Amino acid sequence: MKPFHRSSRSCSLCSLQYDPLIQPALLRHEIQSTAESQRTTASARYNAASILAGQDNRVLVIVGPCSIHSPEQALDYAKLLKEKIPSWPNLLVIMRAYLCVYPGLLCVSC
Repeated sequence: MKPFHRSSRSCSLCSLQYDPLIQPALLRHEIQSTAESQRTTASARYNAASILAGQDNRVLVIVGPCSIHSPEQALDYAKLLKEKIPSWPNLLVIMRAYLCVYPGLLCVSC
């Protein structure tokens, strides 16, 4: 069995530019989340932990596009997903998304 190697194309794209990640504390200072957003996040984390601990019989489903290139795409996907969630009472659906900050480059989040 051959070992896994990334293609030379993706490796060269990965090394085109290096931008360090923003520290979470700085990001929280720059982007203020609303009280509703904070409640949604806390509730999702609590419910996911309950499912993983076996205290909730629902199935945890984490979904999302492999990568998106704009916040508008994430919001469109979320709106479509939110419309479907009421028809799945036995599931806890959590959406995740990876934003590609350099459109046209290969996103390696997949």
